Amino acid sequence: IRVESENITSQEEVDESIGTDEAESNLNSKNDALEEIDGAVDELGEGEAAAKSQETGENAEVADTKD
Repeated sequence: IRVESENITSQEEVDESIGTDEAESNLNSKNDALEEIDGAVDELGEGEAAAKSQETGENAEVADTKD
């Protein structure tokens, strides 16, 4: 019986491969979460900017009525 040594994978190699796949999966999940957070922060920033511009607009109206 002949065994091709190239086809034999040690348990250690299998474990390392599984560990790498898990690490990559975890990293992808974390990257996805960070992208969601970035998107939420951007939305908050836009909302805040809109609120500030509305606020300054209201202040300008008040200033106009004082004249």
